[in-house]
Amino acid sequence: MAYKRRTRRFEALHNRQNLFPRRLRKACFFVLVVFCIYAVVSTFLVDSFRVESASMSPSFSAGDSLVLVPLWYGPRVPFTDTRLPGLFKPRRGDVVVLSPPYAGEPPFFEKIIVPMGEFFSGRKKNLSFTGRREWENPRVLRRIIALPGDAVRIRGGEAFVRPEGTPDFVSEFSLSLSAYEITRETFPEGWTESSPLGGFDGEILLAQGEYFVLADNRGGSLDSRLWGPVREDRILTRALLRYWPR
Repeated sequence: MAYKRRTRRFEALHNRQNLFPRRLRKACFFVLVVFCIYAVVSTFLVDSFRVESASMSPSFSAGDSLVLVPLWYGPRVPFTDTRLPGLFKPRRGDVVVLSPPYAGEPPFFEKIIVPMGEFFSGRKKNLSFTGRREWENPRVLRRIIALPGDAVRIRGGEAFVRPEGTPDFVSEFSLSLSAYEITRETFPEGWTESSPLGGFDGEILLAQGEYFVLADNRGGSLDSRLWGPVREDRILTRALLRYWPR
């Protein structure tokens, strides 16, 4: 009888010692499943973006959270350069999340770590683990002003566009499919005569696959006036609506 009691005590102690590892394995498996579901949904269906600057003021403010639709222009297959067909083509007035021209291709480890960091942080910050200057962001929010084949001029902070196949320049507001306001101030910091539209009579003609994007806050933001046109493959997705704050 004493032997059986010692055996039962040993089994009970052994079970208690193995209880925590079993629970830990189950918890890790559950988190992995949830992360995989999150990765599939955010890559192909619905994603979010947190505005971190006043570049799109007055339309969007720092701290706003936006719903993105990767399917709009076509989602990218994770860890590859392959892009699937989208539902629509970029249009005038669309507010888009893009990878600016100064942002190089992130290293492979960042492509893996950043989604995990954003998942566990609840998308509270647009993360990057690569050293960048304070003003550099791997993803920015801008508005499409002109399409491939258009010509663009800037006057007083407002863009004037000559659509492909037409003779005259007209205001960006008369062409846009979305209503919006802009903040008209001085030229953005870094503006020089050598910038793409630095000259008084500066004009840009967009090639195929190129888009001209501007921030709504024209005086305090970097955009195509300094970068030049943005290639279509740098336009990641469209911002559909703001869900926080309402």
